[in-house]
Amino acid sequence: MPAQPQMPAESSRRAGDGARPARRRDAAATREALLAAAKTLFAERGYEGTRLRDVAAEAGVDVALVARYFGGKHGLHRAALASEVVDAVSPAGDESATELVARIFEMWDDSGIGSGVPAFVIPGLAPEVRAPALRLTEQRLIGPLAAKLSAQGVGTPVLRAQAMVAALIGIGLVRAVGSMPELARADRDDLVRLLGPAAELITEGQVRRRPGASPSAPEPLSRSPEPRDR
Repeated sequence: MPAQPQMPAESSRRAGDGARPARRRDAAATREALLAAAKTLFAERGYEGTRLRDVAAEAGVDVALVARYFGGKHGLHRAALASEVVDAVSPAGDESATELVARIFEMWDDSGIGSGVPAFVIPGLAPEVRAPALRLTEQRLIGPLAAKLSAQGVGTPVLRAQAMVAALIGIGLVRAVGSMPELARADRDDLVRLLGPAAELITEGQVRRRPGASPSAPEPLSRSPEPRDR
């Protein structure tokens, strides 16, 4: 009696039936795909304008996986912030303020300004959205810069670090949205040459005088102002 042909298992898919072949899910790859999609959409549409189903569609996965890997929209947003905000300075580093400006603008030009910066400057966002963005910026940019200035003996280091970061964020946002066309089109190297002296002034507290210029210059900031009487 001839052997009967072996039938395929029920879980096998027929060729040409239009179904995607079954494949083992790679959890790490799925998480990274969701994270990459979230960073793109949060940056383009903002927190409120980004829907989880759109993030999942962009990543090519089921929307239920957002909750599995990130717990929901807030968790996904926090993870996106953490992955896009990099350590900008080291307290022990010898990077100048001008070099810092160049590096931050290079990062933004290459990768976009991200969703973290708009999250804490746009009014009306819920505190649970704004707070993680501000906290990460404090931890990874303002804090290290202030620590570096303090180690160098510069007065009011936190004020200087916040002023420096605020200036960069403002210019970065304007360039990103194109609301000032000339600034948006400006070459990055030209922008660094323009902003470098201002950055040095903020972080050093004194104007570098040209040879032969008047010796008078603004007094460097050395301490916080005394509190006013109420």
